[in-house]
Amino acid sequence: MPAEIGETRILQLIFWALLAFGRLLKHSDDSIVADRPHLIHKTQEQASRMLLFLPIVLTAYAFGLILFLWARARRMRRESG
Repeated sequence: MPAEIGETRILQLIFWALLAFGRLLKHSDDSIVADRPHLIHKTQEQASRMLLFLPIVLTAYAFGLILFLWARARRMRRESG
């Protein structure tokens, strides 16, 4: 019986801890949304970074694809010739 009481107590503590943590998160979300200019600025900043990163990644991918196709064509020529 004591083990069951201990398990129940642990579950209660976990429940209350999650409830308290959820309230803390809600409070912090409310304060972030309340500062609308800051939120807009951060969103624009993240979009700008993404638009800078995207061409770099696409260029690297295209370069890798070209190297792969070149090596494959070279190997095919060796095998057939």
